Amino acid sequence: MEVRKDGRRNTRKLASNLVGGLSSLYLITTMVAGAYYNWEYARANGFLNWMLLGEIVPSAKALAWPYFAFAARSNSVSPEDVQTARYFVDVNQAIEDYQKQENALASEGARIAEVFDSREKADPEGARLFLADSMDVLLHGIQPTINKLDQINPPEKLREHYKIVLGCPKTQIDALAKMTIALRGKDQAAYAAQMARFQSSLLDCTGTDFWNRVHAALERAGFHSPDEIDRAVAKGGLK
Repeated sequence: MEVRKDGRRNTRKLASNLVGGLSSLYLITTMVAGAYYNWEYARANGFLNWMLLGEIVPSAKALAWPYFAFAARSNSVSPEDVQTARYFVDVNQAIEDYQKQENALASEGARIAEVFDSREKADPEGARLFLADSMDVLLHGIQPTINKLDQINPPEKLREHYKIVLGCPKTQIDALAKMTIALRGKDQAAYAAQMARFQSSLLDCTGTDFWNRVHAALERAGFHSPDEIDRAVAKGGLK
């Protein structure tokens, strides 16, 4: 019985010492936090305001320093938050611009094909050069959008998504450029190969498999729904 009593006394003493030690540590950290928050308040609000309220606002923050040091900080916006928001805004805008240009390309391409067909029998060489020049004009018009996509700086977690999204227009533009070179060089085989590559990319970048890859890349980056993307953009201050 005496041993048990001694054990209980030792336990209570240990607990008392532990509570006392933690209290002393908290008091010390509160004093340090008080000095810091008073300095921060004076720097942000001026010496006069600190003289009037310096003993109230900073001291209150010092007493609750764990919240301001950890909980409040968890809601702050990090550079990565801003980069992520900027990425989604920029890449979505670039894709919208490219899709509009694709529609214009399709319309202009139909017109060019019609003119080419009307000239090909009478003047094959002139029709070929007309087609090459027309494609150069189309490429020149769409290049600024590709440059915008190239300049986007994705955060590390979204690099896979960026490569998938950027891959479609890059492949299509590269195929068109090589088709133009093949036309000028009278290389029918190369022209046909690049035409097939261009058409295949158009199909690959609008099909179910493409969007599945896009969504899978987003999920691996931690974005499982459009709402989560919207929240990321809002958190970065861009919505």
